[in-house]
Amino acid sequence: MVFDPQTGLLKGVLCRTVPLTFGLAYDSEKDDLLVGLNYATGGNSIGRFSPDGRMKSQIDLGRENGAFQPWGLEFVPGPPLKFSK
Repeated sequence: MVFDPQTGLLKGVLCRTVPLTFGLAYDSEKDDLLVGLNYATGGNSIGRFSPDGRMKSQIDLGRENGAFQPWGLEFVPGPPLKFSK
């Protein structure tokens, strides 16, 4: 979505993505973005993206609740996350 920086009003939609994107987090240790993803099929995951936009890997969060969206993400340094390839 595009917003006017002066007024904060919505100007329009720039693009729509599939899957839908929700929460964002930044992994400063690897310079990656973690993005909450919601698929039309009801699946949810967290994708690990490089700065140039390539998905490097993702964690499958399951399909038990199609209404669930990973709205908020926070990267907390610790043991490595187990991403699939």
